[in-house]
Amino acid sequence: MQHTSLFIIRGDSSPDSFDLKRLAGVPTLSIGIAIDRWDVANWRPTYLVCLDDHIVETEIDQIVRLVREDRIAEFFLSGRALELAPELARHTNIRYLEEFVEHRFKTLGKSLGLHFTENLEFQSCRPEIATAETLAVRYGASLEYKVIALLSLSDSVEAFEAIREDFQRNQVLVQIFDTGSDSTLTKAAVFPYQSLSRLLDESLLGAVVVPVTAGEQAQVLDNLWLWSQPAFAPFLGPAPSRRPDLVLVCNNAGAAACEPAVRKFIAETPSLERCFAKIRFVVLDLAGDADLYQRENRGRRTEHGFRAGPNNMFFAAMDAMRTHWGHSLYMETDCVPIRPDWLGQVDRHLRGAEPPWVTGSIYRGADALGPREKRHINGNAIYATADPDFQHFVDSVWRPRLGELVTDRPELPFDCLLEALYELADARRGDADVNWQTLRKVSHKFRYSALIPNITSESGTLHMLADQIQDLLETSPDSCIVHTRALAGFVASLRSSGSTPSMPELLAITREAADGLPPRPPASPKKGPAWSVSRVREGLARRLPPSIKRLVD
Repeated sequence: MQHTSLFIIRGDSSPDSFDLKRLAGVPTLSIGIAIDRWDVANWRPTYLVCLDDHIVETEIDQIVRLVREDRIAEFFLSGRALELAPELARHTNIRYLEEFVEHRFKTLGKSLGLHFTENLEFQSCRPEIATAETLAVRYGASLEYKVIALLSLSDSVEAFEAIREDFQRNQVLVQIFDTGSDSTLTKAAVFPYQSLSRLLDESLLGAVVVPVTAGEQAQVLDNLWLWSQPAFAPFLGPAPSRRPDLVLVCNNAGAAACEPAVRKFIAETPSLERCFAKIRFVVLDLAGDADLYQRENRGRRTEHGFRAGPNNMFFAAMDAMRTHWGHSLYMETDCVPIRPDWLGQVDRHLRGAEPPWVTGSIYRGADALGPREKRHINGNAIYATADPDFQHFVDSVWRPRLGELVTDRPELPFDCLLEALYELADARRGDADVNWQTLRKVSHKFRYSALIPNITSESGTLHMLADQIQDLLETSPDSCIVHTRALAGFVASLRSSGSTPSMPELLAITREAADGLPPRPPASPKKGPAWSVSRVREGLARRLPPSIKRLVD
């Protein structure tokens, strides 16, 4: 499919600032030459622009080499190149500035035998403020692309404002976006901002992050087995070109002991291995009070609080992912996919909305909650870990404020910090209240979503759980993962049952446990000789309507 967008970059951009491979196969225009960097990446732009006479004089040998190489579709050069290398005249894929800018034609182009052509894209009410960058953008617009994306351009705001005014007046119907959220052009509101990932239609999910303790090693392997089954596959069809990493954050070396088994399982399971770019282990050294996790909100108090272990693992995960691209899906081992293509669904969600910092679920289970928990976004969520502003919020607000509050509120988990700030904030004081000031700035970055319903429950029955998941399957097509410890506990039973793995089978096993039926014999099909008469009778009885069932009982 032909790409309708043109991506304009500076050839002298820092090698560390951008991965040229991201632009493979899409139309690109480079302002200037970075031949060493291009050779390392085995990459060439679609169009090369070099308009500064001094730079042309310095780079003429490289320009001639690139023209002869014949890997660049078209060149837009200063006429000085033709003066220095007359042999360029025989190449029909070279356009010259003097063909588009009248005063340059009169002073140089005419003597070189070039022809001047009136062009709407180059007509300007303020030609005297034109720069090499803005002339390159005008040239790009003349190539009839519908969208132009500016990458790391830092030229005169005034010159780019002139482009905006000229294109509006002359009805040059091209949409220009700046891809730098903190660029000069975005801050001056010259052009609208759009992220490069969205314009390239890239995957935005950079990692799946799983916190692991020593007691969860078996569950990790059961979950990987579940993900390897077609009914629970992370991606259906091809995985995206930029695949997420799978990152396991272990609280200590004891938890990390599962690494060989995890790597072996994934290496031997091609359907799972293709879903992830890398498998990474982050091993912490948590112990004692720093690794504490008390479910009950009582007991010995420490400076770290009752949820110190999960809190510390969360912040370690945020730290580990800050230099990695994209968003991170943070999912504990008691999160279970309920549909195939669940990572694909998460990625599609990220591509379709204003990028939040946190996307997750309000509590949707059956337990009673206090006022501080009732609106909180569960920690099993999607985090904008590559966003410097989000990481600044983690470092300056989330982590230090939680550390302060757990001294008096030891039960406070990391995912309730925002609600705790709402409880403390006094909006009547306006800017004088620091908590309210913070909340006004960041609240819109925290979003509820149906993607990962939090339905974990201590009081609900297994039948209630199965009914709720069935309801999600039937009425909430966007829900693809559920957070519920009870369901996760039956993954091992499904794995050992011999049944064809599917969501209906997992729900059936859950209901059987609710009715007190013994686990299915290992490696036996659901309907086969391993079923006893009494087991079938019990299964039929539990499917009777409640009114009839009471009469039978």
